[in-house]
Amino acid sequence: MKKKMAGTDWLNNFLDTNPNLLFHKPDATSAARVRGFKKPTVNYFFDLFQRILETKNFSPSRIYNADEVPNKKSKIAAMKGNKQVGAISSAEREETTTAVMFMSATGHFIPPFLILPRARMNDSLKNGTPSGAEFACNPSGYMTVDILCAWFDHFLLNVHPKTDNPVLLVVDGHSSHTKNLSNITEKARVNHATIIVLPPHCSNMLQPLNSNHSLRSRSIYEHCIHEGCHNTDSGKWFQEDWIVAL
Repeated sequence: MKKKMAGTDWLNNFLDTNPNLLFHKPDATSAARVRGFKKPTVNYFFDLFQRILETKNFSPSRIYNADEVPNKKSKIAAMKGNKQVGAISSAEREETTTAVMFMSATGHFIPPFLILPRARMNDSLKNGTPSGAEFACNPSGYMTVDILCAWFDHFLLNVHPKTDNPVLLVVDGHSSHTKNLSNITEKARVNHATIIVLPPHCSNMLQPLNSNHSLRSRSIYEHCIHEGCHNTDSGKWFQEDWIVAL
């Protein structure tokens, strides 16, 4: 104890008296995300945000956040010693379904825009989904330029921006999104909508939907999938089922 540090013997005794503890590698955080979330970057964004608010006087009900929520299979908990863990899964377990969610600063949601991992739409997939939800298909389940334009049209249709009642939309700043925003900026301008982009690699800290609602929706979605798989005779859920869960 000369160095006033816990030694190997102390650690071994501690682990012996706490057998449920395990060592895990920490979750990796990308270097880009670490570099991106800096005080000057965040201050610049909020200075710009404040100037926009002062210029157009947006009310909280006219400030919306949009976020893409991809849904994939997550990890499950298991007892120590299990080398391999199995779980009943959906039939399309390797596929990704993306939901574009929209929420105002007052907590108002507009119907989601769902991107399905398929080539063509099947109207039966709309059964049980939120009223007003819109759909697009892409084999990967991810965003494309055409789908970006479609969900922005869906957004405008639901918020009805006008000269005396404009709307502000806050979107993710990842390069995969911002590189396509030029396709909707002119439409936004003529429709009295202003788009502000979060700093790159900061959405996990600055995006309200990403840091709160998206995590909750993923948890509920995965619970529905788990329950549905166990409650069906085949032990599997198909696209018609998990779209409703979403």
